[in-house]
Amino acid sequence: MQSSLAFLNKGNVVHGGVAVDAIFVTAAGDWKLSGFEVTSDLADPAGTIRVRNELPRERERERERERARSTDSSHAVPA
Repeated sequence: MQSSLAFLNKGNVVHGGVAVDAIFVTAAGDWKLSGFEVTSDLADPAGTIRVRNELPRERERERERERARSTDSSHAVPA
């Protein structure tokens, strides 16, 4: 696990979801790390945490746009 985390850190990435359920052992005995849903970029001065490789604010803005579209289309007059 240390080599996996060191590799990520060299790339300025912090794995924010290291937990028992994020570690797998293959049949060959190799340890594998998963759970990259929460990461952070060390080079980001704001220290933004990415969730599933999306910025949380971007997801919320997209939801708001979808709500606006569905509201607008419900008031549309059929042709």
